[in-house]
Amino acid sequence: MTSAQQKAAAADMLTGARNKGDGGEGLPSDALIQAFWGDVSEGCSPIGCMSLAEAGAMAYLIGRAPYAP
Repeated sequence: MTSAQQKAAAADMLTGARNKGDGGEGLPSDALIQAFWGDVSEGCSPIGCMSLAEAGAMAYLIGRAPYAP
């Protein structure tokens, strides 16, 4: 994935988790998206068999406090 695709995926996953799962509205800040993508990337690196969706869910659930609306 290109950098732009990675950021778009992170924004989509984080927005969906916040809005559908925790009752948020709108888009998270760019800084929050960058932090989330960093957590997803870190989670994916040691476990090569994890899907992007699984890594995103794991990052959100583990780090829910700063990511929730």
